[in-house]
Amino acid sequence: TTVQPHGIDLRTGSNYSLRSALQLGRENRLILFPASLRRIKGILPAVEALAEPLANRWRTHVLIILGPALEPGYAEELHRCIKAQCARYPNLAGRLRLHPGLPHADYLATLSEADLVLNASEHEGLSHTLAEAMAAGVPVLARANAGNCALVRHGETGRLFTSFPELPGAYAACFDTQE
Repeated sequence: TTVQPHGIDLRTGSNYSLRSALQLGRENRLILFPASLRRIKGILPAVEALAEPLANRWRTHVLIILGPALEPGYAEELHRCIKAQCARYPNLAGRLRLHPGLPHADYLATLSEADLVLNASEHEGLSHTLAEAMAAGVPVLARANAGNCALVRHGETGRLFTSFPELPGAYAACFDTQE
């Protein structure tokens, strides 16, 4: 019998703290949404689906969309959406943020601070981001697509949602037993 390691190496020499860099208090829940800013990643509909519950129910949660702008037009649309949601729900200001991304070592250090990792991709292979989060023991919430379903067993190793109208309920299920 040979044991094959899973191939996810979480070792890092980085002491980086995204929580400190963003000046977040201990009361804040850090929700990471690692995704390059492009349409296939489902960021815009996820933000639209989560804005109201983040504003009204999850007032200590901070959603960080972490990744570079790969589709400039989509990135601009996302900026406008976030600005509009923050105008509609003023207490979202500073809790719905775009971040250009981190070097991998700093991202691995940041995982230890995260309360949840979100993936809303339309299509996905085997998501390295989800695999790293799961290996680090961080809860994951992912859109049900072939790649994510191969990695996440709903209710067992994470949570899955199939449509954006379902996202707020799936998000709530991640925290209802914790808060």
